[in-house]
Amino acid sequence: TGVTCGRKHKRVTRLDLGGFQLGGVISPFIGNLSFLTSVDVTDNSFGGTIPRELVNLFRLQHLNVSFNILEGGFQPVCSTVLNWWALISIQIILDKIGNGDMQVTLEPIESHMYYLQLGAVSQSNKKFKISR
Repeated sequence: TGVTCGRKHKRVTRLDLGGFQLGGVISPFIGNLSFLTSVDVTDNSFGGTIPRELVNLFRLQHLNVSFNILEGGFQPVCSTVLNWWALISIQIILDKIGNGDMQVTLEPIESHMYYLQLGAVSQSNKKFKISR
């Protein structure tokens, strides 16, 4: 349940784990699932940060990590240029905010992204900084 595999290669192409009451951190090993096109882990209790290893998912089209206890930041670019050519949408909406601030840096992402939703339901002295 929540995991979809491709017909041809039999590899994981989608993770739809929204509302499964999962906790812990999003494993950095998610970056090894190179055939992933969609990741939806909304409405769980994942803490920590969004793993940098998502940069390995060059087929990724949709990313939704909303309504978790995420903190820190999402900076998918280190010293190399990220080419997420397939990326269409990113959604990060904070409801349950962790102890830290959330910082999102998206430059220099090259993609066909047409939908970007970032925000917080309740601020409570938390900072949500967006850079592009």
